Amino acid sequence: MPGEYRFEREARTPYSESYTIEDAEHSLGRIDVHYTNSVAYATLAVHESLSDDALQELIAEIDEQLVTSADPYREDFIVTVWRGQEIGTFADEPEFTSMACRTPMTLANLASNSSAKRPVVSQKSSEESTRRRIS
Repeated sequence: MPGEYRFEREARTPYSESYTIEDAEHSLGRIDVHYTNSVAYATLAVHESLSDDALQELIAEIDEQLVTSADPYREDFIVTVWRGQEIGTFADEPEFTSMACRTPMTLANLASNSSAKRPVVSQKSSEESTRRRIS
């Protein structure tokens, strides 16, 4: 149904946009859309609970609300879909980092695994390279 989903823009460049996707109750995922002269390419990541029918409706609404309004003369809209769980938001600055709710065991495993694979960073990030997640 049109209007069932809400799109909140997180970022915009001259040739791309990123949005979080929500319904009335939940965060459902995010989409990154990249525009070329004739084709719009998108990467759509949705929660694993979204059904195939709901996914088709969501893609149609993305096309209608976001892509066609930005580029009404495009020749094609190509979408790559990923389905899974949100783990969290990671950033250089701790105040921009959030983790999904976890059991104590999975949280301990994640902390252990991530600390073992953490890269060494020797320079401070610029403000432009980090952003605040809008909930």
